[in-house]
Amino acid sequence: MKHGSENQLPPVMDPLKRATRLGYWIGGSLCAAGLIILSISLGLTFRKAAFGIQRCALPGQYELKLNEPGVYYGIYRTDPKNPVSMQALSKLSFILADPGKLEVPLVPIPPGVMMSIGKDTGLPIFQFEIQRTGTYTLAADYQMGFKGPNLEVWVIHEAVGESRAELIVGFIFFLAFCAGGIYMIIRGRSGFAVKKPSVKY
Repeated sequence: MKHGSENQLPPVMDPLKRATRLGYWIGGSLCAAGLIILSISLGLTFRKAAFGIQRCALPGQYELKLNEPGVYYGIYRTDPKNPVSMQALSKLSFILADPGKLEVPLVPIPPGVMMSIGKDTGLPIFQFEIQRTGTYTLAADYQMGFKGPNLEVWVIHEAVGESRAELIVGFIFFLAFCAGGIYMIIRGRSGFAVKKPSVKY
């Protein structure tokens, strides 16, 4: 003889609760994915900023620790309070030596192009490319005894400019995923418009 308990069916979850759980699960996953994308973008941005910018006080000699291969730019940081004439910049000559004391070719950049570095602006004056990482020596002096002002020159890796775009893209994806996640959570709490079956008498 079978007991009555053996004939009982398993409890059925309320469709509203099921939809709510599904909404929380999907929404939470989307928000988590957005946070992961944003954290990756921030990590790449800080990493590139760490190895990509070095400040030099010129004229003089300065050691550059270049930890990434690729193209670098020499940018004169402009100062609106103490502007430097183009004549003074043209009289400044640069020499770059690699870790083996061999000269690295510097390609001059024509004047007129401005670059923004955060809140600062700069004037690119030369560029170079390396394949070997290590400590490089940058020397600069004015030609033929020309008496010019001291300059602040930034040596910047090409990836620094790309990092801003990567951060913007990561932030956009973060907002999109979080918006989608919040939407799914709200829809889940409303039961995805689940309609309870009407009972006809």
